[in-house]
Amino acid sequence: MTTTVNPEAKKNRRALTGIVGASAVVLALIAVGVVLSQPAGVTNLVAGPAIAAKCVTPDAETLKDSATVAFHGTVTSIADGKVTLSADQVFTGDVHDTVVVGQGDPDGPSDGAAPLFEDGESYYVAAKGDTLLSCGYTSLDFPAQKDLYSAAFGN
Repeated sequence: MTTTVNPEAKKNRRALTGIVGASAVVLALIAVGVVLSQPAGVTNLVAGPAIAAKCVTPDAETLKDSATVAFHGTVTSIADGKVTLSADQVFTGDVHDTVVVGQGDPDGPSDGAAPLFEDGESYYVAAKGDTLLSCGYTSLDFPAQKDLYSAAFGN
């Protein structure tokens, strides 16, 4: 059996490979630009992808074991999908006075998604690396959340 390779298809495949490679480079440069353009003294966190699953009740052991960053703070501004919080209590991690996080998606699922932050409200915020922990680990300030963070971090 003889296989004939269409020269035009081969040329198109090379062009597609080049486009994919160039796209990856552009995305990497954008990511580096975003990181480098952040002012010093600001902690940046991102909202992770929403989970298509039902969340279980948050527990102190999981919070303590999972969170590399945890703090309490108040939203000072919301603009362009970014939420700025003023951190007033740090439980764990390297947290600056100002923290910028991604705003939750109002059309996204309620379970497993980042919260919809509201200006002037206080929140308990946890993250693993630079990704917010959802499913109740990042939430509005209310007594049960305070108890959860106190049990996890002893503060």
